[in-house]
Amino acid sequence: MLLTSRVAALPKSNPLAHYDKLSIADFDGEPYISFTTDRGGYLKETLSALFSACGILPDKRIEASQTHAVISLVNQGLGFAIVPRSAQIMQMENIVYRDIELPNQFRSDLYLVSRPNQNSSACDRVKDIIFDVLKQYRETS
Repeated sequence: MLLTSRVAALPKSNPLAHYDKLSIADFDGEPYISFTTDRGGYLKETLSALFSACGILPDKRIEASQTHAVISLVNQGLGFAIVPRSAQIMQMENIVYRDIELPNQFRSDLYLVSRPNQNSSACDRVKDIIFDVLKQYRETS
């Protein structure tokens, strides 16, 4: 299991990109790239609840169904997105990731599940790679 939070993905041209850590209030009125309901439903609902709870109304510009598509739209300068911390593995030329102060209920538990008694060296290697990559995104608090 990995406890993870969210980070802001911002175009380098956004003035907020110059700060190391942001508050959710910083995004009020900012151009926003949202997840779609059909494929990114959980993330969309969680972020909508977050904005509502904090009294924030970002300027939703476009929706995408997958995290990599959302990140690509941010890279094109179309707005900011709030994505899982592990999305930082997707590095692009015109994007920066920034920590956001969020309430604890907006963190996520990630699980890696496999079938019992079906171990193989290939499966074990894939699990090792996943754990190695995700270690850098583990919450420290």
